[in-house]
Amino acid sequence: MTMRMGLAGSFMAVVAGAGGCVDESAGPVECGPGTKLDLTGERCIPDDELPPRLVCGTGTRELDGACVVDDRRRFELRTRSKDISADRLSQVPILALGTNADGTLVNEPAILSIDRPGAGAFPLPRIELGAMGALAHYRPCSSTQAGCLGPVRFSLALLSDPGTAVATLDANLVAEASGSAAAACMSADENVMFFDGDDEIYAGTLAVVDAGWGVNARRDRLNLRVEPNVPTQGRFWRFEFSTVALGTDLVPGVYEGARRPQGGGNGPMRPGLDINGPQGQCVEVNGSFEVHTFEMVDDELSRALISFEQRCAGAPRALRGCIRLGQ
Repeated sequence: MTMRMGLAGSFMAVVAGAGGCVDESAGPVECGPGTKLDLTGERCIPDDELPPRLVCGTGTRELDGACVVDDRRRFELRTRSKDISADRLSQVPILALGTNADGTLVNEPAILSIDRPGAGAFPLPRIELGAMGALAHYRPCSSTQAGCLGPVRFSLALLSDPGTAVATLDANLVAEASGSAAAACMSADENVMFFDGDDEIYAGTLAVVDAGWGVNARRDRLNLRVEPNVPTQGRFWRFEFSTVALGTDLVPGVYEGARRPQGGGNGPMRPGLDINGPQGQCVEVNGSFEVHTFEMVDDELSRALISFEQRCAGAPRALRGCIRLGQ
């Protein structure tokens, strides 16, 4: 071993080996009792001394004592109110948002789901997250259905990983407000037809009681012609509700995705719906209806209560209402 003087008057040990000179002072820092390494790993500090707080820059985050690229994304679901009226007719807007770590919005397909069957549905559960997020519409169940009311959770998942929820929203389904379309017929004690519309078939509110009622019914279909005795209520109104394409009877329940039964492209496995009057009829129908009561006795209709929502295909406006027959 040779010794040489450093510039500051201190000595430095150098070992000569086959590979050249090696600095004996190199090696990991080892802290003694009562001390620990600081965040740099180059200095010992007392155990009770807090290390300096790690401050990470924009686009990074702290992970295990180091700054790493922040590649996390954040998602959320929003709605106007956590209490949702279970009237089956409402279209409740649900806003889905996704934000990248750099603040830009996620642009990726996603899907919406509901935690329990019978709580309602998203008619279009697949959405496209984008610059303005994605606005979907949830249609609640009817408070007249067993198991409808109570807590409900909406979930958002990316289409690339549909089994993993990236955001949830908790809400509560409450009894429908009085005065809704279905309630207007439930409160009647005789035949009644009720409209609350804003479309080309009818715009406004109409309640018909004094009328002729032409009924043609079987267990999977109801055809009804109403001829009001009050001239200002229209010359006639026609209704058809059908489950023929479903192969089932008109049993109580909600029937989504209804189409006009004859020539309206209802297709297989779709319920049938068609409501028209003096102003004409929809070329194509997109709607739904709920059978609250439908009872046949000896192949004749004894009573029925059905609420509905009909849209002429491609039109944002709707015709809502109900009909009641029998006591």
